[in-house]
Amino acid sequence: MKAVVLAAGEGTRLRPLTFLNPKPMIPLGPEPSIYYVLSRLSQEGFDEIVIVVRGSTRNQIMEYLGDGSKFGVRITYEVEPDGLRIGTAGSLKLGEHLLD
Repeated sequence: MKAVVLAAGEGTRLRPLTFLNPKPMIPLGPEPSIYYVLSRLSQEGFDEIVIVVRGSTRNQIMEYLGDGSKFGVRITYEVEPDGLRIGTAGSLKLGEHLLD
């Protein structure tokens, strides 16, 4: 099964926490929040995950998640250009071509 995870938001309502870290990398306990999302998707049988990231924060997220093997999934990334405010629907559209 495939899933799309939107991780390109700016996290303006979480500032000042998001000045240094993208929203998906904000710690919740010992791990960043995106860890729990990927872990749960893996537990529920999703094995192919498309993650939409923002250009300026992609490196931090991609370094942490890698290819997804530590979660038992395969991750593909789509990059939303910085400054482009396409919203939730636009972010989903970025990953659409990777879904059946």
